[in-house]
This record gives sequence, structure tokens and C-alpha cells, in this order.
Amino acid sequence: MLIKHLKFILLGSITIALTAGNSHADSSTYLRADVYHAKGDQSQNDFAGSLANHSFTLNRYDASRTAAQLALGYQWSQFTYTEVGYLDLGDTEVDLTLNGNEDSAAFGKNFSKHFPRTGSGITLTQGLSLALNSQWRASGEIGLFSWKDKAKLNAATIQFKDENGLDLILGVRLDYQLSNALGLGLSARRVTLDNQHVDLVGASAMWKF
Repeated sequence: MLIKHLKFILLGSITIALTAGNSHADSSTYLRADVYHAKGDQSQNDFAGSLANHSFTLNRYDASRTAAQLALGYQWSQFTYTEVGYLDLGDTEVDLTLNGNEDSAAFGKNFSKHFPRTGSGITLTQGLSLALNSQWRASGEIGLFSWKDKAKLNAATIQFKDENGLDLILGVRLDYQLSNALGLGLSARRVTLDNQHVDLVGASAMWKF
């Protein structure tokens, strides 16, 4: 995990170094808050099928939830920005009951590979912007998410390994500048979490310092 964090810090340093040359007097620092609807790509049927060799009753499976992010950003120029933030992908829910003499340890080992992935942690994103007019701006962004899982399971007897990782973020944004200090936006993102991904669609508010 240490190596992953070092890669994360190195990428941030390279990004800032490459974009700093584009900064000018009109550059600005801002704070942005995003609220998203989040949905994982693994369905209930996918989950149940992956564990078909075990005997259990699935009472509830929910990979849709609310996610949120708070990010500090810097607009290096009219074309590029960098953000560092904290992203919480919300809680997924799995409510199940093991049947009969099912081995909870063996089940937990397989479950850890297939539970609906979610997590929270630090984001680093680099964006490219295009001004559509004096108030509207469209952007594309790419970044990294250093996350730790926050899975919840109702069955206390089932133990599974906590997961973490350093994975990719891809996104697009459309922002509207209400005033010199305040802006509103819409965005869509895809966050990769190991062998699963989470799609985010949401709205944001941005305050320039």
C-alpha cells in the first residue's frame, strides 16, 4: 500500500509541475462540494451467481446509494485545473443468511471477492476545460482514487478481508458561473474499484476564494 501512495504523490507532483507553467494572474483557488447518485456495475444476479456454490438466502442487495465529495482546486489557466479531494462513495448493503451447515469462513473468503465494492478516500484529478461562453464551461478529467473499502454485512459470523487500492477516475463536467465567486455544475464520473466500477451522476456548488 505504501508503494501505491508513493505513486499517488509522485503523480500529483508531476501534474503540478506540468501545469504550473500555464498559470497566470487570473488563476484562482476554489472549494467545490459534489453530491452524487452512485450505482455499482455488479447486479444482484451477478452477485448471487458468483456465489452459487454456497448455500445462502439473499434478503437484500443494494448497490445504489448517495455519494459525496469535497475538493480543493486550482485553476492554472482557462484550459486546465487540478483538484485534491475526499470522496465517499456511500454505503452498499448486503443482507443474507447462511443456510444449514455452510462454512462461514469459506463463504467469507469468496464473498470478499464479490461483495458490491464501495469505499472512501483521497482523490487527485487533472482537468482540461473549454469555455463555451462567458458563463458556461465544459471539462473532461482524469485522476486517481486512493480508497479503503467500507462494506457493511449483517452477518457478524462472516469475516472477510478489508480491501483498499489506488484506482482510476474518469469524468466530464458542465459548469455555470453565477457570479465571480459562485458557480454551479453537473457531472458524471466512473470510478474503478478493483474488478468493479461505480458510476456517479451529480450536482455541485463551487466557491472561489
